[in-house]
Amino acid sequence: MPKDMRNRPAVPAELDQDLERRSEAYVPAMEAGDHRGALAMLESLWQMLPAPPEQWDFWPDTLSRTGVETCRDGRLFDEADVWLERMRSVFSQGAQDPVIQLLEAQLAFERGDADAVAQLQAILQTYSATLFGGDDPKYLESARTGRRVEETSAKGVPDGPPEERQGWQDQVEELAGEGSDLLDVDWTEALKAWQKALALVPEPKTDHEEGGWLLASIGDAYHSGEEWAEAEQALQESMKAPGGTGNGYAWLRLGQAQFEQGNTEPAVQSLLSAYMLEGQEIFADEDPKYFAALTERNLIKD
Repeated sequence: MPKDMRNRPAVPAELDQDLERRSEAYVPAMEAGDHRGALAMLESLWQMLPAPPEQWDFWPDTLSRTGVETCRDGRLFDEADVWLERMRSVFSQGAQDPVIQLLEAQLAFERGDADAVAQLQAILQTYSATLFGGDDPKYLESARTGRRVEETSAKGVPDGPPEERQGWQDQVEELAGEGSDLLDVDWTEALKAWQKALALVPEPKTDHEEGGWLLASIGDAYHSGEEWAEAEQALQESMKAPGGTGNGYAWLRLGQAQFEQGNTEPAVQSLLSAYMLEGQEIFADEDPKYFAALTERNLIKD
């Protein structure tokens, strides 16, 4: 029977503090490229959980997911099966959980499985780009293009020679700057400036980085005016542009627009993507209800 994470108790406070302290070694190990060392640390934390692990909130979910991600990034495929099984045992939807499905497809991609791209495409079609969150953009690019994208630049587009700067780009930057200056004064005037800038971007606009961040800016303007449906539409479009899914601020505004329209589940996924990309700091100046939407579901720890 699927388990409801919200009904599971937290581990004892003393154990929670010990797990928190010991887990601090994970990031340095990953930064040093020591995936096996990082995985061994996660294993030691897992063994500290009183049996059965699935009875507890937060730590089993966090450790099992991080374990799979570590195996994926370190190409530790044999070990990944163990951590995937742990995820299935503690995530509320079991093997049907979309996060598990995505991680399985990503592992297949890293193994070089012939059907990995098709798996990623099916996930994109079913759950949209939101699920891909802050993962390596090559997975989303592969799903969108239907071909294997091995490496991407930091902005989420395939690496390649730089394009020559076009004349329209200078005009776009000038108008974009005007919009930024106007947003706190009159959001409708900022919107007009950004819309003029977007009109200068060649079609299809989401083939260009400029189109992506202008659409995100337009969504931000609509957010200021509490025009939620328009904000959601612009922000969804911005995700289609190169690097669009790597913009934590766009995910935040998208989640807020969805939340205000009562579309709670998509909103939670978008807000979670913002958190994964930028951390808790991105919520600092926002209404606390948005961050609470994540903590109340035990998706993150406050």
